Amino acid sequence: MAHQLIVGALLAALASSAHALEPQTSPQVPAPQGELIAVAGGRLYAEECGAGRAIVLLHDGLLHSVLWDGVWPGLCRQYHIVRYDRRGFGRSDPPTKAFSPVEDLTAVLEHAKISRAAVVGCSSGAALAIDFAIHHPERVESLILIGAVVHGMPASAFFDERGARNNAPLQKGDVRTAAKNWSEDRFEIAGRNDAARRKVLETLASHPQNLRYSGEFELRFKVPAIARLAEIHVPTLILDGEHDIPDVHAESGAIQSGIWGSRRDVVPGVGHLVPLEAPQDLDARIASFLEKHRVADVPEKTLASYAGRYEIWGGTAEVALRDGRLTLSLPAEKELPLFASSETTFFMIIWGETEIEFTKDAAGAVTGFQMRQGGRTQTAKRVS
Repeated sequence: MAHQLIVGALLAALASSAHALEPQTSPQVPAPQGELIAVAGGRLYAEECGAGRAIVLLHDGLLHSVLWDGVWPGLCRQYHIVRYDRRGFGRSDPPTKAFSPVEDLTAVLEHAKISRAAVVGCSSGAALAIDFAIHHPERVESLILIGAVVHGMPASAFFDERGARNNAPLQKGDVRTAAKNWSEDRFEIAGRNDAARRKVLETLASHPQNLRYSGEFELRFKVPAIARLAEIHVPTLILDGEHDIPDVHAESGAIQSGIWGSRRDVVPGVGHLVPLEAPQDLDARIASFLEKHRVADVPEKTLASYAGRYEIWGGTAEVALRDGRLTLSLPAEKELPLFASSETTFFMIIWGETEIEFTKDAAGAVTGFQMRQGGRTQTAKRVS
């Protein structure tokens, strides 16, 4: 789990690393193209592969982009993937003056000629993804947040003490023991997974700058993300490892509450390092979420035509247009966001695979909608 960058007081560790198994090579996967990208005050090491819809992968605050080694081959077969070492990690330059991680990410996307992407972040990488979605919403298609934390939410004393204990050998210059502490941390990796623990140990031992990164040069926004989550209006999936530390589950819950209509799932049997422990599972979850939740641009005039009251389940539902987006209030249910997949069809994330399709008469007037969920279809009639 990332131990330094996360949230205000979260300077202790919330790591995520690469995968328990060595990544399998395939002739169908293009070799990644790695290079150093010039940014204000330094250089960032980045890699690209594949073609199609764009995804950027943001690593945690303990490892660097090798976190994604296990999911990289599978995703590269389907998408245009970019991953990079954040400033001060891995092969990127250390910061020497104040910088903005959000603008570093912007520079990476511009270098890759990506105007809009699905942003996948782990731990403090998820915190960066959230910040980026708030400050550059036009560049974010969707969010997938793994073992997520959010800037502005303080850590517990238990979390801080655990991070200090794992990092204590660094005070004596003992990098290997600190790396060993994190590799054996029960919240980072659940159960016996020798390959995953070895990956953490060897990565940190060979890149001690990861352990020493303090985040002191990072520029933060005056109003922290925890207070601005409601500004995020893209499909969002939040994933927690079942055995992750309670702080992460608490922060993920806060994120779910703050991002209207987001969905939160638990990955069974793993800790904080989901990309490292369950890469194939994560590959499938990412691809499934992105393919089922493509958002279409629909003119506001068309959206406004759907606003009104509808009879369903013996009661009345209301469709409203709020800040350029449709919402649906069902009987005994709060207002839920609808995401457009076409001019007539919409989906909800919070209820799993729920689709709403509006119906029209021969003259083009809206007559009602059909709601499909779990193999069932409910018909709603518009009330004049």
